[in-house]
Amino acid sequence: MQVMPDKTRHGGRIWARRNASRALTLATVVALAAAVIVRPASADFEAGWAAYQRGDFAAALAAWRPLAEQRMARAQFNLGVMFDEGKGVERDLMRAMEWWRKAAEQDMAEAQHNLASLYIAGEEVPQNLAQALVWLKRAAAQGLARSQYTLGKFYAYGLGVDKDEREAATWFFKAGRQGYARAQYNLGKMYRDGRGELPKSLTEAAKWFELAARQGYVKAQLHLATRYARGEGVPQDRVTALAWLTLAAEQEMQRAIDNRKALLLQLSIGEIARARTLADALGAEIGK
Repeated sequence: MQVMPDKTRHGGRIWARRNASRALTLATVVALAAAVIVRPASADFEAGWAAYQRGDFAAALAAWRPLAEQRMARAQFNLGVMFDEGKGVERDLMRAMEWWRKAAEQDMAEAQHNLASLYIAGEEVPQNLAQALVWLKRAAAQGLARSQYTLGKFYAYGLGVDKDEREAATWFFKAGRQGYARAQYNLGKMYRDGRGELPKSLTEAAKWFELAARQGYVKAQLHLATRYARGEGVPQDRVTALAWLTLAAEQEMQRAIDNRKALLLQLSIGEIARARTLADALGAEIGK
């Protein structure tokens, strides 16, 4: 079974000031023999980001390439993204890998995650789960939630490692506690079934499903609706069940569409109206 770390290889797409909490910063050089003020590298980086935002990828590339060659991890990461997406350059996953490896070797977790993703996907780059694990573990150890989640999936399915649901649960907890919806959803399933040495608990299952559902994760919305419809782990409430089914159905999930149709036949006009109001309120909260 092939498991992709995430639907997007690098989550936030491009490395910018807004998500630079893990970025490596260069020392500011201000003094030379002739007392010349050298423009800080961060200013050039920001110029590249401004160019990227306005769609001028050639200018972004021109700003970031020299910084990448000077070993700025953020710039190396962004060049990898541009080669991955074919923006300003011809798409070339091998070149993307080269730049991400340079950033990854400087312990940039996002680049480590992207390298793992390339090795998992096996697109142009030969699939290599052993190498993927190396980089996933390094990124997960730094606290990158999507790497922790993906590592959990490796252990859950036994991909490149012995299957170990207890270890999978450990990594899902690490990612789930950071608010990572997919990990929260998986914890919900594990509590529902009593797997990974977790006690079977419908209450805990419902709690984790709701955390993911409130982030818009459609599978969790479906499972949470089921809990409310059956009264498993939460008080039975078919109005709330219909509200969650409505949100999942609006994301074109067929099971939710079918379950919603069946539940509509069991409710009164007033209950259906209340469910619609609740769905609208939940949708507005999720969309904030």
